[in-house]
Amino acid sequence: GYFCLVSPARETNLGVLWCLLSVAFSVKVFFMVMRHYFRSEEGGERSVCLSFAFLFLLLAMVALVVREDYLEFGLEAGLAAVTSNLEPMLKPRGWQWTLPLAKLGFKLGLVALCSFLGACLTFPGLRLAQTHRDALRMGPAPRGFLAPVLVVLLWVRPLARDFLLQAPLGQRTVQLLSDSSFDTLRLWAVVALSLLRLLGTRHHLQAYLGLAERWVSRMRREAGRIPARDIQRQITRIYCYVSVSLQYLGPQTLKDAPQMFQALLPPNRTHPWKA
Repeated sequence: GYFCLVSPARETNLGVLWCLLSVAFSVKVFFMVMRHYFRSEEGGERSVCLSFAFLFLLLAMVALVVREDYLEFGLEAGLAAVTSNLEPMLKPRGWQWTLPLAKLGFKLGLVALCSFLGACLTFPGLRLAQTHRDALRMGPAPRGFLAPVLVVLLWVRPLARDFLLQAPLGQRTVQLLSDSSFDTLRLWAVVALSLLRLLGTRHHLQAYLGLAERWVSRMRREAGRIPARDIQRQITRIYCYVSVSLQYLGPQTLKDAPQMFQALLPPNRTHPWKA
């Protein structure tokens, strides 16, 4: 926004750097959660992580095989631009044979990165689906769980660009948007999706906090039959999610702390702040 309003000529735009830092710290948190589950010896979490990693590996390879006429990734155009810039430097030295290998290595690196991100997003995705379902059961919550799928479809050329730029109207076609307007529309769709997720944060956190009451009631039914080690193991499995929630979204829930403690304490117990 600063660069759009002021348009400074001698300053470097650090927006890309901040975006990369945000992505890096987000991936760090996801990797911490996946590492916690991957080290678990019971429950099958390691098998689930490996299965989703291979699944996303296969999907990434299929996506790279599909031509640019169907998926607008812009990968081929970007690689062609990099090749045209590197060829004048490598050709005098006789290293032009490394360009195809560089393309192949770059694509394999993308496939590996997609597989890693798919494994990292396995359990957070499952947890998000469960919390969204619990939030809908608790009361009115912002809908739009499938909104990311609709946004991704905007990068499928036959379903999005070709339809909006050449919309069929009887026996003729009508151009609804220009190329630049369509690209702007896709970016605003990503912003709207982020705002939609932020609107559902409070409902999702409240649904996640409701898991505590459910787990306590389950442990009460199993009193005397479940060892203390199993109770500690169940608590450590959700430690990463609780720490992330407290670290980033804790100030939003502090105002509801008395009500949460009142719901968790037995009815005949005196509250600590009233004693």
